[in-house]
Amino acid sequence: MDDRSPTPPRPAREAPARFGRAGAPVRAQGADAPSLDPALSRSLSAVMDRVAGVLEGQAVYRREITALHDEAAALRAALEQARQESRQARDELERQRGRAEALEAEVRALRAGNARLEEYVRRRIEQDNPLHARPGDAFLDLPLVIRSGRGEFLGVAARRHGPFSTRALLALMRSSQRAGRDVRLDWDRDGRHWILRVAVREPGRDQNLALTLRQTVTPSGNRVAQLAHMVVDGSEVPDGVLVSLFRQIRDGFDS
Repeated sequence: MDDRSPTPPRPAREAPARFGRAGAPVRAQGADAPSLDPALSRSLSAVMDRVAGVLEGQAVYRREITALHDEAAALRAALEQARQESRQARDELERQRGRAEALEAEVRALRAGNARLEEYVRRRIEQDNPLHARPGDAFLDLPLVIRSGRGEFLGVAARRHGPFSTRALLALMRSSQRAGRDVRLDWDRDGRHWILRVAVREPGRDQNLALTLRQTVTPSGNRVAQLAHMVVDGSEVPDGVLVSLFRQIRDGFDS
């Protein structure tokens, strides 16, 4: 016989009470939930609608701001590209200007060299070819005269300067040279005649003269240089014009 007494059964544990919000006991399943005030429900709905609208507007604004940022970045990139192209164009323009200035300097040097060469050739021709030599001092110092239609020898003489000579005529022509006006004198020989060729170059006007001179003796026995003919641009100057020219020379030579 077992003397141990039977263990009495343990009392069942009490289930803890279930609480809801704010520690309130949860109502039993199937109990009626408290209903919200309809006015409050409408207010909450309106607030939620406004919040949703604000959030949607902010999203739109953010998209627009992002698009503006992208557009501004593209514009900045385009502006930088334009500036770079402008710098490149400016550099290229400077290079082109430098090349143009170098070419102009080269052209000026070539023209100067050509002028020196022409002058050298002209002098060599005058020195080496008797047909292109210049008259001697004896001829250049002879009184320069023309012959009128009646056969008279007309010259120019001044009290202070003496008779007007071929040398004085050359000096008068050279003195007419100035800035923008180039006067070139060349001598040629044709038998007993000396031919003085005068080329006048100035902007808008070119003129070519040919003066034929020869040494002769007047009826009174004076040795003179006679201006026999004068041709201007291919047309011979009449004797009357030569007489008028000599009168003008006389007035200026004797002043």
